[in-house]
Amino acid sequence: MINQMNEIVLDSYQSAAQQYKLREYAPIGKGVVVRNGSVLGDYLLAALSELVPSGGKSGLFADKEDCSFNRNILSDQIKVKETDADHFPAEGVCFFVADCMDERFRDPEAKKKLLVSLDSWCTRFRGASGQLVVCSVVPMVESCPPGVTRLAEREYDSYLAGKERTWQEEWYLQVEKTVRTQVRDHGCSASMLRCDNVIGPEYLNGVQAMDMTGMFREAKEKGTVTISAEDARHSFTMLNVGYFLRAALTVVGERNTAIGNIYQASGDPVTIMEVKEALHSQFSERLKLVMAEIVPGEIVYHGLDSLKLANLRWRLEWKPVSEILYRMGCYEFGIPYDMSRLLYSYNGRLEELKKLELEMLKVVDRICRENGIQYFLAGGSCLGAVRHQDFIPWDDDIDIGMLREDFERFRKIVPEKLPECYTYEDANGVGQSHYHFDKIRLNDTYFSTKYSSHFRINDGVFIDVLVYDRTSNNRFFQNLQIRLTSMWTRVMNIKWWDSPRKNVHYRLSLIALPVMRHIGWNWFHKMFDRITRFYEKKKNAEYVIDTMGLNIKKGAMRLEWMTDVVDVPFADMIAPIPAGYDGYLSHLYSKRYMELLPIDSRVSGHLLARVDLGDVQFPQAQGKTRHVDIRGELYEKETNS
Repeated sequence: MINQMNEIVLDSYQSAAQQYKLREYAPIGKGVVVRNGSVLGDYLLAALSELVPSGGKSGLFADKEDCSFNRNILSDQIKVKETDADHFPAEGVCFFVADCMDERFRDPEAKKKLLVSLDSWCTRFRGASGQLVVCSVVPMVESCPPGVTRLAEREYDSYLAGKERTWQEEWYLQVEKTVRTQVRDHGCSASMLRCDNVIGPEYLNGVQAMDMTGMFREAKEKGTVTISAEDARHSFTMLNVGYFLRAALTVVGERNTAIGNIYQASGDPVTIMEVKEALHSQFSERLKLVMAEIVPGEIVYHGLDSLKLANLRWRLEWKPVSEILYRMGCYEFGIPYDMSRLLYSYNGRLEELKKLELEMLKVVDRICRENGIQYFLAGGSCLGAVRHQDFIPWDDDIDIGMLREDFERFRKIVPEKLPECYTYEDANGVGQSHYHFDKIRLNDTYFSTKYSSHFRINDGVFIDVLVYDRTSNNRFFQNLQIRLTSMWTRVMNIKWWDSPRKNVHYRLSLIALPVMRHIGWNWFHKMFDRITRFYEKKKNAEYVIDTMGLNIKKGAMRLEWMTDVVDVPFADMIAPIPAGYDGYLSHLYSKRYMELLPIDSRVSGHLLARVDLGDVQFPQAQGKTRHVDIRGELYEKETNS
C-alpha cells in the first residue's frame, strides 16, 4: 500500500510532483510513457502517477520492452499500462531513461537493444507536438580545468572529445549522437537532461564520486564513519533524486524552449569529507567519527554546471547536504523522520501549544454538551481525528465548526460560561479584532502569525470557530454567493490592514480605501452577515459553504454530511466530527486524505511571528506575573502578589 511505504521514498517523488502542477499541460493529458530500466525510471513513474490523469486512452505507460519495477519505489497501487513506440500518441510525453553508468551496458547486446529502442522513440516524435526527454546519467568529470569548479553543457562535450574515453563515456556519446541525429536531421521533438551524482533511497550507487554504499554499510555494521585525508581533496555536485525529478518535469513544462537543447541538473558542490561529516553529525548518537589528519592541498573539482537549467525555470531551495544525508540515514537505518526538524519555529513549544488548545477544547465541549449545542471538529482537526485520532502531528491549532443555527446559540451562550482565563473574540468586530470568524483565546499568551502581528489585538493561543451556512441548490447561485463572500472578505481585510493590496486589486483598493476609512466597521460586518446568511431560511437546502473558513473556494458541500455528528477519540478525549466525515474530508483533501503528505509539506499553514506562553510553562510563577498589555511589555502593570 502506498501509505505504508517508507516516507523518505514517498517524499522523494510526491514533493516533486506537488511543485510542478502539470495537469493542465496539454501533452501530459495525452499520456506519458517512461522507457525504464533503472531506479530513476521507477521514480519518474511514481512522480508522474501523482500528475497524470488516469482512464481512457491516455494515462501512465511504461515501455513494454522493460517493465521490471522496484516495488520499494513503485507501489502496487500505481497502475502502469504497457505500450511501445508504434502505438503511443506522439502528442504525449516520453521520458527515456538511459543510465550510462549501469554495468549491464558492458554487454554489446544490451547497448544495441537500448539504441534500437531509443531510435524508435525518436522516430515516433519526429515533427510531433509532444516531447521526448532523454534523461541520461553520465560519467562524472574526472577533473575540471584549473580554477574551474563546474563544466557547462558544451564544455562537457569538449572534455569528452579531448581525452581517452572510458566505455561509459563512449556509451553516453552513442546515446547523445542518436538523439542529435534525430533532432538535427529529422525534426524530432526531443531534449536531453544530464546528471552525474544522484542519490536517493534504493540508489546509493548513483553517486560516482564516492562509495556511498560502503559508507552506509560501515555505519550500520561497525557504527563508524571513516574520513581519509584524500576525502578532503575531491569536490563534486550531488543531486537528490527528488531534484532530478523536478529537473525532468521542468524540461517538460518549458517544452517550446527546451526542444533541441541539452540541460544539466546538479546540486551544490560538496567534498567527500563534508558528506561523511554530515552523516556523522546527523546520527552522532549512534556513529563514531574516525578521522585522519587532513593536510592542506589542492582540491579537485568534478562538477556539472546547471546554470542553463536554472534559466529555464529551475527554481529550487536547495536542501543542505546534512538534510539529504539525514533522510538517507533514516531510510538506511530504518528509523522515522524526526518532524521537529521542520517545526523549528516553535522552539520545542508545539506539544505545549497542543495541550493548551486541547484544554480549551475540553471546556468548549463541556459547555456545548450541557447546552445541547452541536459542534464538530472541522478542517485539519477533523482530519487529525480520523487519520491520527489526535492532532495532525505538524498542526498547531484546533478548528471547530457548526451549522448556522447552532453557531448563533454558541455565540450567545459560550462567552458567558468561559473561565476567566479565556476570551471570546467575536467576528462582529467587538474590540480591535476584525477576523471574519470567531476565536476563543487564552489570555496572557502570544501565538501570533505574520498577519495577526500587524494589529494590536489579544493575540493569544486560540481555537477557530467556523460556521457553515446554507446555500442555493443551484450551482450558479452557489458560486455567486462564494464569489461575493470571498470578495467581501478581501474588502474587510483591506480596511483592517489599512493599506492597498499589492496584487491585481491594488489600483481598485488604492481608490476605495480613502472612502472605506470613513465608513464604520459595523456596516462592513452587517454586509458580510447579509451575504453569508442569504439562504439561512431556505427549507430545502441541500448544500452549505464554509463562509468563515479558508475552504470556501473549494465549493459547496453536502448539508447531510454535517447534519449529525459522531463521537471519536481525539488525543485524550472524545470529540464529535461530522457523521458524513468521509464526504467532508474527501471534498477538502481529496479521496486520498488518509495518505500522509510528503515530508516537506508537513508544516503548519501559519507563518509564525511570535510564540510566547508566558507563565504557562512555569507553574511556580502563575499569579505572580504581569497581564499582557497589547501595546508592549513595558506597559504591563505589576501584580499585587
